[in-house]
Amino acid sequence: MGRTYDDRDYHSSGSIHARATVSAKPVSIWKALPGFRESLPGAVAMIVIAVFCGLPGIPWPFTIHNLLGYLDQVLPPIYGKGLFIDLLHFNYVVIGLVIGMVIRNFIGVPRSWEAGLSFTPVLMNAASSCSAPSTCFGISSASAAAPSS
Repeated sequence: MGRTYDDRDYHSSGSIHARATVSAKPVSIWKALPGFRESLPGAVAMIVIAVFCGLPGIPWPFTIHNLLGYLDQVLPPIYGKGLFIDLLHFNYVVIGLVIGMVIRNFIGVPRSWEAGLSFTPVLMNAASSCSAPSTCFGISSASAAAPSS
C-alpha cells in the first residue's frame, strides 16, 4: 500500500503531511521471534558449548574447566596458586563467554545457528535477573544474622 497523491494533506505553509493509517488487526510480539525449527540448531549449539564449558549440575568429565584445572596442576604454581582457576578465576561463566567470543569472531557462525543464538541476550538477562534476588537476600540474611553487641 503505497501513498498516492490523494493520501497527502496540504497545509497553508506548503508542507505535506501523510495521513497515518491504523490497521484493524494488532501485530503480535510473537511474530517477531524466530520459530522453533529455525532456532533449534543454534539452541543445540549453545547447550553443547555450555556442557563443554563445565555447566554445573551436569557430571561431564570432558570439560574445558577440568582441562584448565589439569593445566594448573601440571604448570608450576604462581605465588602458590594455579594460573587459570585460582588467579584468573576461570569458571564456567567466564569460559563460556570467552569460547563464545572466539567462535563468533575467529571461527564464524553458520547461518543456521543465527536464529537460535539470537536468544543469547534474553537468556543472559533472565539469568542475571534470577540470580540477583538470591544474591541480595543472601547478603541481607547474612547481615541480619550477625550478632549485635
